[in-house]
Amino acid sequence: MKDSSAPLLISRDEEGILRLTLNRPKRFNALDDALIDALEATLRQHAADDDLRALVLAGGRRAFCFGADLTALPEGESRSLTLDALLPRFQTLIVRLSHFPVPTIAAIAGFATGAGLDLALACDLRIAADTSKLGVAFVGMGLVPDGGGTWKLPRLIGLGRALELIYADRAVTAARAAELGLVNEVVPAAALDEAALARARSIAALPPAAVRAAKRLVLANLDRDLEGALAAEAMEQSTRFRSREFAHALVALARRASAARTDD
Repeated sequence: MKDSSAPLLISRDEEGILRLTLNRPKRFNALDDALIDALEATLRQHAADDDLRALVLAGGRRAFCFGADLTALPEGESRSLTLDALLPRFQTLIVRLSHFPVPTIAAIAGFATGAGLDLALACDLRIAADTSKLGVAFVGMGLVPDGGGTWKLPRLIGLGRALELIYADRAVTAARAAELGLVNEVVPAAALDEAALARARSIAALPPAAVRAAKRLVLANLDRDLEGALAAEAMEQSTRFRSREFAHALVALARRASAARTDD
């Protein structure tokens, strides 16, 4: 499959779950302007899909994403200008993925480094193949993280471990990434796709409006104090108390309680 024919593949694995696969295998799914724009446009298009329950972002067997594609940059000042123009588009993608309305899962095989790690960090959950490698990889190139890594890493794994990764000159194994809290689960490489879909299916089975509301609250409350977070939770919960989802859940709960009493 050629990179130029389909830089981003979209498939509905099943109702309510959208799978996006980066498809530049010859470049280890390195991000160029076309891939960034295609992914951002696809996320923008599907953000308004009320039937969507979960999203899985994958990169194929060889690499999740090796970072930005630096192989075809021009020389001299033109190189800096090209990167200056590309960076806001990449950061727009990161914001859109981070605030995507339904839960997002990164299925990581091979390398997730540099901007590719930032892409994975923008997802809610990360499931990694046991053969994968994850690394910040910016400082070794004379750069700094620019896709939210300096914001997300300390919140995810703590300040000391975040700086440990940023200062590291090599990628860490999936097992080490799990120890750090960088990934939620490590599975055999052959089981990665099914593990990511299984997690997506379990989320898709939950009341969708409550899932979306919970994600909005978590993101919004990152920058609030406890009192502000509690107030936001109370406001949303009042809406949830009046929802059909809660009413249906109460009916189901009553049925289970009745069945349990009958069994006794």
